[in-house]
Parts: sequence; C-alpha cells; structure tokens
Amino acid sequence: MSCLQNRSGHGNVHKSLEVRDRDDILTAMQMTRTLAEELGFSAEETLFLQLATEEACTNAQNYGALEHSGYFEIKWRADAPTIEIVICQESRTFDVDLSTPAALAKGGDVTRGRGLVLIAGIMDELHLARSGTRVELTMRKTRKLPRDAT
Repeated sequence: MSCLQNRSGHGNVHKSLEVRDRDDILTAMQMTRTLAEELGFSAEETLFLQLATEEACTNAQNYGALEHSGYFEIKWRADAPTIEIVICQESRTFDVDLSTPAALAKGGDVTRGRGLVLIAGIMDELHLARSGTRVELTMRKTRKLPRDAT
C-alpha cells in the first residue's frame, strides 16, 4: 500500500513503518520521540507528539485498516523545525469532521471523535484525504522557539 498521490509532503521521508499490531504502535511512538528529539522539540512537546501518534494509530486500527490489508503505514518527514506524521490506510468508509471541537461544543456526539479533538489540540495542522478506501491523515507540528530566542 502506498500513500495517496498528489499530496504536498514537506521534507523528506525520514522513516516509515508498517503497523500490524499494538507492539508496532508502541514502536511508532518511540520513532516519533526519536525524531522529535533530533529536531529539538522540548520534552513536553515530544510527549504530546507521541500521544498524537498513538491516538492516530489507534484510530486507524479501530476503523478497520487491519481488516483490509492487514496493516497500515505511518511515515515521518522532517523539515526542521517541523515534523510531519502521515498515517496511510485502507479501511471502510467513515465520516470525519475535522471541526469536531466545534461540533462537540454544540452538543454533538461526545462518544466519538474525541481522539481527533486531542490530535487537533496538539498539532498545528491536520489534513484528511480520501480516495475510495484509501485514507491519509497528515499531522504537522512546528517546534516552539525557546523563550530566550523570542
């Protein structure tokens, strides 16, 4: 499986991983940590990036990515000071409203979509692209400058 075409990735693919089970999700979290540290993200930012990675991978797993191909792919791109994490999957169709925080605030379904709220709160950019059963979630975060540098 390859990620969707005609996308505007930033930076070069630093690493990629085929995720087949929970252990692979833990490996993905560690790979996020390693790259974030290499890019100079703070310990707090790195922890939140790992959390976003875990949540995005769990969502892919829960929405049937493993049912179709047996795995989904996660890719990391680096263009200092920005990290880009891309989840590529084939899965059953589902509706996602990336304005979920607003929908929840208006009394929407609070039993679903909280993971995307969490991810949106952590990342600077969040994009979802679909083509048939292929789904690609792109998350970007730019490292904050140290206080003494501003």
